[in-house]
Amino acid sequence: MKVSDGPGEDLRHQLVANVAEARWEGFTDLHGIVQYEHYLSASAICSGAAPSGLPSPRTTTQTTARLTGLSLSDNKSYFHCVRAKDGAGNWSPHVSSDGFRVDLSPPAVSGTTPATGSSEVDILAPVRFTFNEPVDASSLTPGSLTLEVNGAPVETTVACTASVTSCAFTPVSPLPYRETVRATLSATVKDTAGRVMTSPVSLTFTTRGRVWQAPREVRSMRPGLFPDVAVDGQGQSLAVWVQGTASGAYRPFASRSTPYGGWEPARELDTVHPGDVERPAVAVNEAGFGVAVWELHGARVDLYAAEYTPGTGWGEPRLLDTRAEPVSTPRVGVDAEGNALVVWRQSDGTAESLWAARLVKGGGWGAPLLLEPDAGATTVPALALEGSGRAVAAWLQPDTGGTVRVRASRYVPGSGWTPPEQAAASGEGTSVSAALSANGSAFLLFRGSSEAGPSASLLSTRFVPGEGWSTAPTRLGDAPPGGDDPALALDRWGRAMAVWTRPSSTFDSWVLSVSRFVPEEGWRSIPLGTRMASQPAVASDGQGNFHLVWVENTYGIDQVFAARYPEGATAINSLVEMEPYHGGTSKRPRVRANGTGAAMTVWYRDNGGGFSSNLVYAAAYE
Repeated sequence: MKVSDGPGEDLRHQLVANVAEARWEGFTDLHGIVQYEHYLSASAICSGAAPSGLPSPRTTTQTTARLTGLSLSDNKSYFHCVRAKDGAGNWSPHVSSDGFRVDLSPPAVSGTTPATGSSEVDILAPVRFTFNEPVDASSLTPGSLTLEVNGAPVETTVACTASVTSCAFTPVSPLPYRETVRATLSATVKDTAGRVMTSPVSLTFTTRGRVWQAPREVRSMRPGLFPDVAVDGQGQSLAVWVQGTASGAYRPFASRSTPYGGWEPARELDTVHPGDVERPAVAVNEAGFGVAVWELHGARVDLYAAEYTPGTGWGEPRLLDTRAEPVSTPRVGVDAEGNALVVWRQSDGTAESLWAARLVKGGGWGAPLLLEPDAGATTVPALALEGSGRAVAAWLQPDTGGTVRVRASRYVPGSGWTPPEQAAASGEGTSVSAALSANGSAFLLFRGSSEAGPSASLLSTRFVPGEGWSTAPTRLGDAPPGGDDPALALDRWGRAMAVWTRPSSTFDSWVLSVSRFVPEEGWRSIPLGTRMASQPAVASDGQGNFHLVWVENTYGIDQVFAARYPEGATAINSLVEMEPYHGGTSKRPRVRANGTGAAMTVWYRDNGGGFSSNLVYAAAYE
């Protein structure tokens, strides 16, 4: 037995409200069928009585029915109910049709997400249209929506809910930050009855700016230690770290992240040479070519490097120095052409000296070069390199009279390394920080004594092309022994930011000091409210903004914090807690930024189980 909506083919919809037709078949009985009863219901369950507003049940000997003079409701479903009477006077149960929907009007958009005029919309968020009725999914294609930013179209994909009352258009690529976006849905959308939307629907919204995203594990296993990171011009990051392995050895591992896509599975950079790895470092240029370096502690302490090529991945590790003396503290930089410089400490047979090697893209590594031949032992070196290939290496070294000097050597493309220069007459401590700008100016930070303050001071000296190093260093503030190494970054206009730790004047703890350099004004202090802070790092992007990260002890837990100093600002207005409260201890954050404003920070964290529970974490500014 089957009851169909309509006089012919079974209808799913009808476009009028005053008529309803039905036909039926398959009712049989040994005594024969002598009569049918038919009525129209608003429910698929036939109760035997028509609802209010619809005609009462009618009897007929025909297998069709046509009701006229109706006032059916738009966008509502109705069902024909039929039962049959046999020659003995028995009635069969009611049989219902599968129903039809009255469609008197075209589809319309009842809501959008985001709403027009919205701001701070995520750059990956879909544009969703909700309709007042189910629509025909085949009438919605990526071409149904025009998504534009400054008149330029943005490609999308489309997906609808199962009920096809809501469809979302998702950008294939992230929308640009802080831009007005216009979305227009064309008037080609049909409902399931075939009616077409009467007019297009448009909305505008503004995307959000970059923000720090929630931290992620960098696909490392326990323990993961001492990470470093670099960011290319597309916002892709390379991270390297020391990884504990099942054999008990500590090996060099690396992973790559893509914007908004997370980290790829980690891979070991050296599966050939046995030993434990320490102090990995990595650098990458805007095009994505990178170099990682590390110390390998085996039968002796050697220096290895591996190259990363976009589309190919990591190459085989290369031994950079074959001499027997142990190497330490390598630093690396990569220029815009893919050439790399590495500096490190290694004995020249008399004392710890500074050495350098250069990779020519496509030509391999050159022989190690001794940067200074003097008798005094050098401290941990600093290296800064900018896109043109210019670089500066800096270190502390006592002269023949025992006075510790701040020394530097500059790399000039086409000429090589300059002889060591005295950047400052004296310095103290075990390290120096360096930064280099695209305009050729450079800064060094170091501890030392100053006539302007006590002996425990943080000092700065500046190199200006054509003028040389400052005749006297500038005192930035107190920096007694026991504090962490100062951090320094320089933007392409020669503006700098220095961050260091000092004892608090009100708390029994260390806090951060921040100083900002502008060529027209010099150095000035920037307030930053921290308590129990340590291990600062700073990076500059290509737009004049600076990112600061550090570890701060909150309620007995060491957590990573961040702050941003935007271009044109006079203060740091907000601090960001980078990770949720946890039971571990976060350590040694590093931060890097690229020319488009993206940034990445990495650190490692003891997750409460001691050394063996360390994992590497990262957070993206995107």
